[in-house]
Amino acid sequence: MQKDLISDKLISQYPNMNHPARNLISAISKSPSVVAYIAWLNGQLTYLVPKQRIELLKRIVSQHANSYHEAIAELVFIALWRKLGWPFEKDPEIYGKKPDFKVFYEKGDNSFFISEITVIRHNHPYKEIEINGDFAEINNEKDKNKFPTITQPITQSHRVLMRIGEKFEKYKNILKGNPFVLCIYIPGHPDTFFISDFQIRNALFGEKTINFTTGECSHKCKSMETEHKQNAEIGVFGFEKYNELNSIIVCKELYPQVTYTNGDNKEISDFWKLTPSFDIYANPLGLWANKQNNPFLAKDFPINGVTNEDILKFYDPKIINFY
Repeated sequence: MQKDLISDKLISQYPNMNHPARNLISAISKSPSVVAYIAWLNGQLTYLVPKQRIELLKRIVSQHANSYHEAIAELVFIALWRKLGWPFEKDPEIYGKKPDFKVFYEKGDNSFFISEITVIRHNHPYKEIEINGDFAEINNEKDKNKFPTITQPITQSHRVLMRIGEKFEKYKNILKGNPFVLCIYIPGHPDTFFISDFQIRNALFGEKTINFTTGECSHKCKSMETEHKQNAEIGVFGFEKYNELNSIIVCKELYPQVTYTNGDNKEISDFWKLTPSFDIYANPLGLWANKQNNPFLAKDFPINGVTNEDILKFYDPKIINFY
């Protein structure tokens, strides 16, 4: 049995660890749901070779919060590949590059896709907003005139576009006809509020427009300049240069309220039961655009963007209880 790598001993061993990791590990002695979550994370670590486990642990306890979120994201997607019954290689070397995963979705060495994970955080400048579930609240009356829908609409699709362009450019030359699956991880509120389904779908399919005569909605692709003064395509799935980007998986951290009874028979609530949601978007110009060819659809995942449907449909995400 592999000894657990994540434990409360790390607090003293890594005094400069990032705040999300410190908050999580510090709660081990206080919350049964944190104990269960840590046990699950340690379980995913056992599917890596020792060197990979140590490297991933160092990222969890590093000084940088983004390294922590990236490491957690990799463990979540390890759990997803295992849930699907698909063998994988972690950090495979392919033509001089090392993407995060090589995943074998059918029997045989030739049916695999290359997968890379990226964590996306929002960069909306509005600071006074408080997120309560799916709603934005402002408690200070004088700040109401700063509400983003009045002075600065929430536009975060450029964050998605920037990461797609960066990752696709990095790995496109090693694909050689094999599918590329980009896995986007959004680590909880407030990021899941600002980087909403609306922002993601605008990035993938084009800006949403409404015909006020017919009431019909459509997505239109166009080019734009990013925050770094570079050209980017809004609606990447509408451009042939991204044909090899077969699918994008968007995973959002969800922590629903968990209630348990302590030793004094008192009910206590906390929020450390991870139940991630998964949205899968198929590129209409890619190999998996047809329902019959899509391996995720064969595993009962709803797929957004398949071409067998008369109109572009979006479905509710798949929520998985891993433990």
